[in-house]
Amino acid sequence: MPAADPALGLPERTSWRGYQVKGNLLAARARYAKERWGNAGCELVASSLEGEARAAFTGTAMPFAWYSFATLAAIDRAIVFGPMGGDLSQMKHFGSTIARYDLSTIYKVLLKVGSPSFVLKRVNIVYSTYIRGGAMAATHVTKEHAMISLAEGDFPFYFCEQGIPGWFSAAVELSGGKDVQVDQVECVHRGAAHCVWEARWA
Repeated sequence: MPAADPALGLPERTSWRGYQVKGNLLAARARYAKERWGNAGCELVASSLEGEARAAFTGTAMPFAWYSFATLAAIDRAIVFGPMGGDLSQMKHFGSTIARYDLSTIYKVLLKVGSPSFVLKRVNIVYSTYIRGGAMAATHVTKEHAMISLAEGDFPFYFCEQGIPGWFSAAVELSGGKDVQVDQVECVHRGAAHCVWEARWA
C-alpha cells in the first residue's frame, strides 16, 4: 500500500478529488501568498506548479465559477512545501485568514446578526456555497460549544487537520466568540469513519 502523503494524507481517501470549489477560494491562495511572503513567495509556489494549477495560481480565478478541488489541493501542497517549509501547522493560520477575506464581506450580515452558535448551526449552508461534494453538518451546538462533522466524503489531510479548524476559528471570533479553540478530534486519515471538529468559545 502506498505511504500517506504528509500533506494530502491516505492515498485511499480520494473522494475530494471529485469535488469542486468556488473560485474565490482559489483566488485567495495567491492573495495570501503575496501578503505573507511577497513576490518571492508567489514565485516559489508557482515554480512547483504546472498546468491548470499554475494557471489558477498565477492568473485570475473567477470568484463565482467552479474549479476542481484537485487544483486547489495542488496549490496548497505547493504552499506547504514551498514558503511554509513543510510546516503543516501553518495551514491553520492560512485557513483563518482566508475565511476572514470572505466572512468580513459576503457573510458580514450573517455574522453581525448571529452568535457563534447561530452561525455554526448553519455550517451546511455556508459549506455548500464553497464546495460541491461531501456534506458537513453541526451535530451538537450549545451557547459555547459545537461538534461538527463531515457527514459524507473526505478532504486532504492538511485541509481537515488545519485548514477547517482555522476557518471555524475565524467564523466563531467574527461572530462574537472569545478564547476560541477549534480542533479536529476525529480524522479519516487516522482511521475514523468521519472527520469531526470540536469548537469551544466564551
